[in-house]
Amino acid sequence: MKKIVAGGFFLISGILLYLGIRIPAGVIAAKLGGWDTPPGRYGTALEAIGGAGPANIAIVFIILGTVMIVLGAFSDELRALWKKVADKERELAE
Repeated sequence: MKKIVAGGFFLISGILLYLGIRIPAGVIAAKLGGWDTPPGRYGTALEAIGGAGPANIAIVFIILGTVMIVLGAFSDELRALWKKVADKERELAE
């Protein structure tokens, strides 16, 4: 249960951080007069507000939170699966 709660906090904080960067970058991108082609309009606006690093951190938080929630929800099933695999490996080794 602790993993699910911690994963929920990571997921929510990652989503809020991502939205907190995405919305201002979108507003600036709409008003942008010129931009470079490789990063594009949104990438140029993201660089202008200094949001590339925090956006990457937000994505990591979202992924980490999702993984923690899944592991917390299915931990008993995963332990049983690993035990079955270990037992089969022992049988094959004998």
